[in-house]
Order: sequence, then C-alpha cells, then structure tokens
Amino acid sequence: MNQEKAEKELNWRLYQWAKESIKKEFAADFPILSKCKHERRILCFLEWMKDIPKDQRIATCLSLVKRNNKHVINDEDVWNSSDSEIEEAYGIAYWRYHETLPPTPNTDRLAPGFAKADLKRARETIAKELESFLGQPSKQPQRSLWYIKTHENWTLKTVLDIRSPYGSGQVECYHFLWRSDFEYDTKPDSLHRKIDPIASMGIWISRFPLLSASHERLSAQSVRAVTEMFVPVFPKIIAGLN
Repeated sequence: MNQEKAEKELNWRLYQWAKESIKKEFAADFPILSKCKHERRILCFLEWMKDIPKDQRIATCLSLVKRNNKHVINDEDVWNSSDSEIEEAYGIAYWRYHETLPPTPNTDRLAPGFAKADLKRARETIAKELESFLGQPSKQPQRSLWYIKTHENWTLKTVLDIRSPYGSGQVECYHFLWRSDFEYDTKPDSLHRKIDPIASMGIWISRFPLLSASHERLSAQSVRAVTEMFVPVFPKIIAGLN
C-alpha cells in the first residue's frame, strides 16, 4: 500500500477507534475521563453529560468525535447542522460550568500552605507510574519523556512534555506514528501528526495541570490512563497497512 492510501486509511481507522473509545467510555460511565477530571475542561464535560437527557448523550459524544475529525469524515458521516448545534452548545456549557463549579483544588497560590509543584519530581513520578506499562523511557530530554514502541516496520513514539508556560506547570501527552519507509510530512493528516486520544474524542487536549504538589500524582495517573487507551491497540489499528 503506497503512502497516500495508507495515510487515508490510517486516519479513517483512527476516527473509527475514537468513536469506539467514546462508546466504551459512555457505556461504563466514563472511567478513563473520570481519572483525568482534575483538568477543568474534562470535569466540565463530565458535568455537562449529567445534564443532557440520557437518550441524547451518546449522539452528543459521537458528534464531538466527528468535530475533531472533519478532515476524515465522508459522505456517509457528513457534518450537519445538528453537529454544529452540539459544537456550539459544548462551548457554551464549558464556560457555564467553569464559572459555577467549585474551584479546582489546590490551585490558589495565595492560600496558606500552598506547595508549588516541582517539575523534576513530577517527571520522576510520571516515569515511575508508567514503568510497569511502558518500561523505561527511550529518551529523557530536559522537560520530556519519550517512549518508543515498534511493530513490524511501524514506530509509535509517546511524548510527555512537562513544562511551565507562563509560570503554570503542565504535562501534555500525545503520540506520533509513522512507517519507516514513508517520507516525512507535516500535513495535519499525515502519519507524523500528533495523535491525542482525548482530542480525538473531541473533548479537549491531553494536558494536565501541575500547579501544586498534589497535582504531581494526579497528573501521573491521568497520563497513564490516557496512554493505556492507545498504546496497546496501535498494532491492531495499523494491521494490514504494510
């Protein structure tokens, strides 16, 4: 299979995987996303789901998946006016819940006893959390952890970026997937694009706060939950694309 056909097929499979993933999450009452709800937008999504009529929830979730895969959907799965309404409703809901839900714990730097997250310690905590699942990092740049998995002539690179933009610590988790004989391409739908499981479901980015010391463990648990969604299934996703 040549590169163009493989890219098109892979992106379609990733879209199907995202749909199946959100269906499983919905059926089990969002167990993985619930491990990530110290990220405020994910918390707002989960609270929004509770207020949507039960018979509309799965259709709403699938519409959000479609929103983040508009470059993939075909004539049988076209973006329509109801999808646009759901997209708008989600944006409004986020700000409503963001304003009305209690503040995220341990984010007030002026509170007595506030302990700021230590990014070096956070990286060590994340690496230890992932060790039984991903093993030792393949590379450890100053502010990142990289894990490399290969299957046949495919490579999956899992990246954890741990940084402090604007003084607020955070860890972001994503993957790159490529075949060894393909030319590098930076197009959004190329095989080298970022693959973010939560973003693929149209909810938010797999980016978790590291403001206080208590967030170090929470972020490590969130990162593990997200990576466990994708890393074990990637050989199945690429099956037959050699």
